[in-house]
Amino acid sequence: MSDLELAIAAVFKAKGLASIGEKDFVMFVSMDRRWFTPAEAQRLLEAGLSAKLLEREGQGLRPTFDYAKAQIPAGFVPDKKALAQSEPEAVFPAVVRLISDATKMSKREVISLVNRRQVEAGVEIEVAAMLVAAEKGVDVRSFVEPARREILERYSSN
Repeated sequence: MSDLELAIAAVFKAKGLASIGEKDFVMFVSMDRRWFTPAEAQRLLEAGLSAKLLEREGQGLRPTFDYAKAQIPAGFVPDKKALAQSEPEAVFPAVVRLISDATKMSKREVISLVNRRQVEAGVEIEVAAMLVAAEKGVDVRSFVEPARREILERYSSN
């Protein structure tokens, strides 16, 4: 089990809940366990969502794996290297990969569809990719916020 999985499992086992709020997750990781700063704890949460180890459920988060079976070593502290390794990839390639995996289309075919949708809709490439995903029945709700951040960063640096 990766440090990311162990960290997520440790949070839910310690809390004794199947679902917790995002703020509770960040506070537990940063303040209660003192594993990371609040910003790093937020990155841990986002990495968990990106890796599909966590999913949003209503107002909370819940793990997508059986965290109760995880064997958390005594004194476990996630390695910051694991956090860096689990940085979410850019939205566009991640969504293209997801569409390709779900539909068995080649990445080249998916990119062609996305490029066409971008021109037709006059939107950013990340938005076009998410539109194509929706058309193909691929759930990409977890990419909405990262896409927003990427687009805002692109325009705020100009």
